[in-house]
Amino acid sequence: MGDASARGTLSGALAAGVTAGLASTSVSAYLIGSTGGPLGWWPPALGLVTGVLVATLAGRTVSAGTPLWAWTLAVLGTLALTVAPSWPGLLPRGGASDLTHHLMLVDVIERTAQLPDGTSSEPALGEMAHYTPGLHLLIAAAGGLAGVDAYRAAYPLLALTIALKAGFLFLIAYDVLAGLSARLPLAFASIGLVLFAPRAYSLDGFLQAGFYPQVASEVFVLAGWWGLTRWHLVPAAGWLVFVGLMGAAVFAVWPIWIGPLMVALALAVWQARGFSWPARARLASLAIGPVAIVAAVHLSQHAAWLRMAGTSGAVPAFSPGLLGWLFAALAAIGTRSALARPHTRVTLWFAGGIAGQGLALWLLASVRGAETPYMAMKMVYLAVYPVAVLASLGVATLLQRLRMPAPAAAWGAAILLLAIGLRGAVAAPIPPPLVTIDLDAAGRWARTHLPPACVDYIVDNAEQAYWLHLAVMGQPRSSPRTADIDGYTVNRAVGRWLEGDAPPYAIARHDLLPGEVLREADVLVSFGDAVVIQRRGVACVGEGVH
Repeated sequence: MGDASARGTLSGALAAGVTAGLASTSVSAYLIGSTGGPLGWWPPALGLVTGVLVATLAGRTVSAGTPLWAWTLAVLGTLALTVAPSWPGLLPRGGASDLTHHLMLVDVIERTAQLPDGTSSEPALGEMAHYTPGLHLLIAAAGGLAGVDAYRAAYPLLALTIALKAGFLFLIAYDVLAGLSARLPLAFASIGLVLFAPRAYSLDGFLQAGFYPQVASEVFVLAGWWGLTRWHLVPAAGWLVFVGLMGAAVFAVWPIWIGPLMVALALAVWQARGFSWPARARLASLAIGPVAIVAAVHLSQHAAWLRMAGTSGAVPAFSPGLLGWLFAALAAIGTRSALARPHTRVTLWFAGGIAGQGLALWLLASVRGAETPYMAMKMVYLAVYPVAVLASLGVATLLQRLRMPAPAAAWGAAILLLAIGLRGAVAAPIPPPLVTIDLDAAGRWARTHLPPACVDYIVDNAEQAYWLHLAVMGQPRSSPRTADIDGYTVNRAVGRWLEGDAPPYAIARHDLLPGEVLREADVLVSFGDAVVIQRRGVACVGEGVH
């Protein structure tokens, strides 16, 4: 095997191996935890073995030609872009309550080394008691392996999944563009097209909204989509086993995404030539079986999770703007070209599955009277990936029709699209970290040494106080204090303290404390800019003030 062939094989093998390791860790931890077993070193060890095995097997079957340097550039470039906003602390970004809820479940798993019981944990965790915990288990495992608190492992782990996602998008586009002279540069362009899609549906889900499981699950969806594309071209049964592992991880992390992958799988197996119907059924079971096992385990214990499919929620209104409409137009051109190309069939089936599931979720939300079709609108977040691949094919089609010289024109188009995407990616403001090391340390001290119900919060904003109250102090979701999130703004918290209506202790940022507060308080402990203070001469036992 020549050098170029080896490089091409290695890129797919690395992508498959690393992602399989993450998927295996998540799924095995969930299955062990669902039995009530303790979570220890078994899931990461199994993930490592699985990753090495999958990388070895994939290296023997991935077709040559995908340059390793190009895939590496796509992955490392995206990793650098994702890491930069939170460097050097690498702490979770975003100010939405979703992030707090996820960190709260991570905290429970980290402290107890077990999954919470759904029914008994509802008052403390709310809907998170029934949430699929695949990502939360991965975060806890990553924190344990790195020797850091789990919340410090969350951002690097998410950044890794986004980088791998870019790598799979590159590999899929490279397959779809097979036979075209513009193949390599326009595979890069697909990444730029995702970046200049409306930012709300690309980076903001991670940096602004705190949709961590949704974002992480996308890497397993894209890996499954890629694996199915490889099986469609090279029908080795091992690819369907890989798709099954990815599907199981999708369900364990964010089940909403499983539908389109299963639709594409069904159509791929149904249209496969050279197999009898019993053989097709056996092949399909290789991919469907692992998903069915994880789904059965979760729904047997958390049937209440099904209510989330028709729920309302806050999600950005669809507003594509000029670049978004250009994105869609290029995809429409690419879709027309794709109809005649066998390499694109899985991508078309996958895109059709997204559209079909979005319609079904919209109808479900309408029947249930939801104020907004929350889950249906969420499907746009996943749709940008097949649309980007089809748009890159659309660019190739336009270059051919215009008879522009290739590959020079293709590299020019790719550089332009990447530049536009990067400009949009870095232009929007990024919120400060919700989590800070100092406040976390102060909160953990207060949780150990003080009655949690007797602690107030004087911090940057209500969302930060909400994180401290739930994820650090471990207070229940179902309580009057939790419901009154607006009461945690700085002005109201300081006002309560000055008027004597606040609990006698507070976790605070020292810079936010006015002189009137400091004159009446003792500093119990300080961690950098964070302090724990006590109103002088007042103590608290349980919920009583003395």
